[in-house]
Amino acid sequence: MIRKFILVFSLMVIAGCGFKLRGTIPWPTDYQNVYMEGYNPSQRDSFYASVKRFFPEHVKVVNNQKDADVIIQVLSESQTARTVSGLAANRDTEEVVTLNVTVQVLDDQGNEIMPATTLTRERDFTYDESNLLGKSTDLQNVSRILRQETASMFMRRLEAAMKNIDEIKAQ
Repeated sequence: MIRKFILVFSLMVIAGCGFKLRGTIPWPTDYQNVYMEGYNPSQRDSFYASVKRFFPEHVKVVNNQKDADVIIQVLSESQTARTVSGLAANRDTEEVVTLNVTVQVLDDQGNEIMPATTLTRERDFTYDESNLLGKSTDLQNVSRILRQETASMFMRRLEAAMKNIDEIKAQ
């Protein structure tokens, strides 16, 4: 009896606190065709390929800018690594890898949906100095993960910008 009371009380408290998962922001119906300037489908680990995975199913990536409602442009992309620790024999063992991507989004009329924005992600990268081939493979994996995280961050910002556009049009 007491257990049921505690369970019911707990559920009421959780339900009454207003907590809910964020969910996804609906993609505006005016922007169903997306053109990604410089996108190459054969580059599976590129920033664009990571962004494409986040689009809703009904959004189509088009190959011609004239067919697009939304134009995504990567203005710059750079990846750097800096050593944060090493061995006495002057061999690096830990680095911090940083990815910077500057991107902007325009509509088909050239109006800014999202102004030029620089997104930055960092990740520590530790490796065994005796396995140089493993370092190369691990660095590729870190780069891929950084692009996925940056793409996720970009999509959250793009969805928020598009939500603002929908609210402005509704007024």
